[in-house]
Amino acid sequence: MAFDGKEALAGAGGIYLADSSGLKLLLRTPHPVALGFANRDVFVADQDSNQVWMIADYAGDATPMMFADERAGLSSPVGLRIRGRNLQVASAGSRAVDALEIATRASLKHVDLDFAPSRMDALGSGAMALLNSGEGADPLYLLDSSDDLGVYFVPAGSEE
Repeated sequence: MAFDGKEALAGAGGIYLADSSGLKLLLRTPHPVALGFANRDVFVADQDSNQVWMIADYAGDATPMMFADERAGLSSPVGLRIRGRNLQVASAGSRAVDALEIATRASLKHVDLDFAPSRMDALGSGAMALLNSGEGADPLYLLDSSDDLGVYFVPAGSEE
């Protein structure tokens, strides 16, 4: 992810900030799988530790702090999405999507899924996000990440 002549990189063992002066470790974490940017903060999902971290002022002082973990229902998080003042987290282990208010960390919505999501990739700039790859005979699952959080599926082999 590039911004202001810098790049945020997720790699083995952590999240790094790269610019012309070199590489800076922002957060040491075993298996970072997703990043979400909100103004000057970056959120990091770590699949192995079942945690989401927030790095406040990542381009400046870069102060990491725990944002959510298993106590918030996370289990093997695979994707993050910032929508307004909410952080949405897709968890493969708990087969769920959770919306947490960024300012208070309060749970706003929890959606149980009948499948394990493998990602949370935005589709364009709207509210839709892809939750799986839809390979083989598996349908595609889409998240409507508006305030009401809804999950839709496109049957395998469908052209609709």
